Amino acid sequence: MSSSERKIYIICTHSEGMPDLKEYIKDLQKQGYPLQSIKGILLRYGYQEQVVDQTIYNLDHKPQFHLTPQVILAALGVILILSGSLYFLIKPPQQIPQKLLDVSIENIPLKIKPGEALEADVLFTNMGSRQRYDIFTKYEIFDTGSRRLTFKSETLALEDLKNKITQIIIPENAKAGSYVLVVTARYQAEIAKAEQPFEIVSEQQQIQQSTCSDGIQNQGEEKTDCGGPCPACSACIEECDDNDPATEDICNAQTGFSCVHKRIAVCGDKICESPETDITCPSDCTALQAVSEGNVWDKLDEIKQMANTLPQQALRECGNIEPSFKDQCLQQVGTVSQNADICNDIEDAMRKDRCYTEIAKTTEKVVLCEQVAEKRRDSCYMNLALKEHFEVCGKINNPYQKRSCETLRDANQFG
Repeated sequence: MSSSERKIYIICTHSEGMPDLKEYIKDLQKQGYPLQSIKGILLRYGYQEQVVDQTIYNLDHKPQFHLTPQVILAALGVILILSGSLYFLIKPPQQIPQKLLDVSIENIPLKIKPGEALEADVLFTNMGSRQRYDIFTKYEIFDTGSRRLTFKSETLALEDLKNKITQIIIPENAKAGSYVLVVTARYQAEIAKAEQPFEIVSEQQQIQQSTCSDGIQNQGEEKTDCGGPCPACSACIEECDDNDPATEDICNAQTGFSCVHKRIAVCGDKICESPETDITCPSDCTALQAVSEGNVWDKLDEIKQMANTLPQQALRECGNIEPSFKDQCLQQVGTVSQNADICNDIEDAMRKDRCYTEIAKTTEKVVLCEQVAEKRRDSCYMNLALKEHFEVCGKINNPYQKRSCETLRDANQFG
């Protein structure tokens, strides 16, 4: 299906009430859409073919009137009758929805610490029939007293749909409590707004929340990360060794008391992995550039660039960065190098899902979406649907996104 037919189809499916059919067809013709495409989409949308054909015929064949005295008298009589009951007969015509913008927020973390970057997926949608235009967007964070904590703004070009991953740094002096991210999009007089709540937690609060998965026996635990305030302890099998010198054999509460064989660095295997360096293992690691000493954001930027050509060294550098930024570093390296195995090493569930989602979108591998948590999996599938992988429509649970996927699929099949 051509892009013009798809746009007509999407306009139809998003209209809250169709306008006068004749005027609507004339409007689409002015925008350059061929009559055959317009007719096809209207039939798919439920209009009867006879009605559509008659309307198109009337556009090209204006009726001829012969103004005889009898016709003039009859017309005057009709006008007089109608003028007496004007208020009862005239109804406002249906209009094409004037709402051009829509915005929604997805994949925002529920909890975050001061100094960290709040990341969110923001979806901007053009709900009308206009062409590409620029929108002014503002991202603001407010506390429960409607006091603004921080903000940023930018201008984006919007045509049909735009998925934007935005990042806002939480100030170091931010107090723990409930906050809300507010995204506002503006185009001329049109304004769209979306809100999403989250919490800022202190370092101590996060330590208490994560004690059952920190790999340390503390806080009254009977064993490491189990018993006491944590889930009851289970037991590992006696033998967990897979006899592979290139793996570390692990079994504890963090692995669900199942054997996990984690790959470790082996000098001589032609792979430069942490903690190998060009000094400790020159056969695997050539002399590589070092990440400069600077603030953590500069380091993350350099590591991201490094991942394009030296993914193994970039992965090693993630192990040297501040622990609270390690997951963000791994996410960057995984998505840039398109290595989904790196996503599995990310501890933060939301970042892990975003890593799989971005790689699935780039590589168009549907199977990667199955690694994403169920509550965020539909967004992963929709990214692939936009690339015409319509086999995912049956996997989507959200009814709105499922309907959008099926609409795109039907439009593509019609073409």
